[in-house]
Amino acid sequence: MKLCLITGIGLALLATTVVAAEPRIHSDLDPDPTKGLYASDPTQCLGLEGRPDIRVRARDLRSGDGIVRFVLYGDKPDEFLEKGKKLLRLEVPARKDGVEVCLSAPRPGVYALAVLHDENGNRKFNMTSDGGGFSNNPKLFLGPPSFEESRFEVDETGGELEIEIKYMLPERDDSRRFRRR
Repeated sequence: MKLCLITGIGLALLATTVVAAEPRIHSDLDPDPTKGLYASDPTQCLGLEGRPDIRVRARDLRSGDGIVRFVLYGDKPDEFLEKGKKLLRLEVPARKDGVEVCLSAPRPGVYALAVLHDENGNRKFNMTSDGGGFSNNPKLFLGPPSFEESRFEVDETGGELEIEIKYMLPERDDSRRFRRR
């Protein structure tokens, strides 16, 4: 059972990493109405008319090392976690006490969010150290969650999400190493 859960988290995080490997193409100056935006200071919401803000907090980070990547997807289930289908990707420095960002959705509607803690900051998924999570905090088992498990609705007033970051393997404890005699 434990191996199945570990495999599920790994496959889910690997799917997130494949999608997130593209270069960042959206910034707070990109006015494309079909894409997501974010503030230069990610703790501040943009408050743009017709674009609901989504305040997201990633919690339970194992360390303050590396970066945390947020990837927002639209309302098409077949595009969830697919390369090139994201609305927005934002990377911010990790903090042990969690990370909070504000994303601006193109319009009220249905979305899904994937979050990756790239602990060593190499922008590649490392099964032994990186963690991740999804909107609605679905259980991960033998693969990434479905769009339906991760979907959330945002009205014109915006919304808030709290994402639990989960890791495949526990943090390594060097104090328990075997010693040669």
